[in-house]
Amino acid sequence: QATQLQLLSAQMNPHFIFNALSSIQHSILHNQMETSLNFISSFATLMRQVLENSRKKLISWNEEQSFLKNYLDIEKFRFEGKFCYQFKVDDDLFLENVYVPPMLIQPYLENTVVHGLAQLTERKGEVSISLFEKNNRMCIQLLDNGVGREKALKKRKLRIGEAHVSRAMSISQQRIELLNTVYNSTAFEVIIDDLYDTNGNANGTKVSIFFPNEMEE
Repeated sequence: QATQLQLLSAQMNPHFIFNALSSIQHSILHNQMETSLNFISSFATLMRQVLENSRKKLISWNEEQSFLKNYLDIEKFRFEGKFCYQFKVDDDLFLENVYVPPMLIQPYLENTVVHGLAQLTERKGEVSISLFEKNNRMCIQLLDNGVGREKALKKRKLRIGEAHVSRAMSISQQRIELLNTVYNSTAFEVIIDDLYDTNGNANGTKVSIFFPNEMEE
């Protein structure tokens, strides 16, 4: 089971690398050389982090936050500043004791950025990444003001002709199930809530990623 978990984690890295390279290609095709150089520098940093993190079963929150910031900065370049982000951490947490499985959060964050925030036309996108403890579990919450899952799915149908099940999301769900098995736990869980404004219009998504509050490297 532990080996299977490692294999699923390894499958996610090529998916992420492909999308990051697509971002660089987009910039080069539009003759944005300075941006392209920044992309390449950020991409090199990300690849080093991916390689280092992939050797570990768990990484510290500081390592995870650094990785996610680099990823988000690349996507901000790619989508020409269409969104902004912020990290929030509960003041009561001892961050030196917070560990997470590598590449667990990024696929959900990528889904938020690419299918939610990048599709906005009426407002600037915003996403907050919050870390806190709830009911004896740690929670990383992604809160965005994007187009919502229903509209994002419609756009994907128009683009590719049919509903597309994200490979990364499928792998992520398998990882959640295996993590519970490997750690003999029920704490690993992902809950996705659709958000609406007072008029009933889609107003973003909330992704809550739960994991045990006592995980050590």
